[in-house]
Amino acid sequence: MFSTLSPHPHVASDNAAAMLWVDVEARAESIPLLGIGVRRDGMVSMAVRSARLDLGTPFVAVPKQVWEVVVLATRPAAEGSRLWVDCERRGVFPDLVFQDEGEEEIVVTPWQYVLELGEERCLLLVGEMEGGELREDAVLGWSAVRGRNVIIDAVEKRMGIRR
Repeated sequence: MFSTLSPHPHVASDNAAAMLWVDVEARAESIPLLGIGVRRDGMVSMAVRSARLDLGTPFVAVPKQVWEVVVLATRPAAEGSRLWVDCERRGVFPDLVFQDEGEEEIVVTPWQYVLELGEERCLLLVGEMEGGELREDAVLGWSAVRGRNVIIDAVEKRMGIRR
């Protein structure tokens, strides 16, 4: 589903190859996927159908099996509804990897999914996917695309995410 296409009018031609283009059906924010994984030295992954891009939230929501691996790797401390992690340990936290049907990946690094809110306060922006029968298996909040360009092209029914 991900493919590099000819330059989009809103992307300079030298940057077009750096975009992952996703063909989407009825909903421009839905991303078809094959799997979600947690990668550090090795990778633990599971099969999924799709993820929803939701720029109205900072949080990345993943299935329970992936969430449990993230918890083991980051060791968050709960404070109310928020989960805090040690800022100094970001360098050893794993990447979250969203895989498509081809060879392309959307990689969300700890520098994206951990938000520093002071010298020693870092908020974990990953959580467990909630709900029963949902259309998507995961949610990519704005932290997943932080530092990247995102183009939602409703006319061509595609979305571009800068790698």
